[in-house]
Amino acid sequence: KEEFNYLHDLFIKGYASIQHPFKPEISERRKKIFYDRFILGKTIYLSAQRSFVSEETVKQESNIAIIQFSSALELVVFS
Repeated sequence: KEEFNYLHDLFIKGYASIQHPFKPEISERRKKIFYDRFILGKTIYLSAQRSFVSEETVKQESNIAIIQFSSALELVVFS
């Protein structure tokens, strides 16, 4: 149970860091895409259909989201 709580807290910390600095609606879309792609394992096409955006937008938002998530958990080091 302790390990689950620890991992859950890490996930919440990373997920909360996925955001857009000025537009909350983009933050929500980015979180939705992250969840679809990396938690549920949906394809780019299905994520695009679900979010009503282009596949290219899903690719870009996925890249940004995974960087934000990883950075919050200090899994990525920028040099």
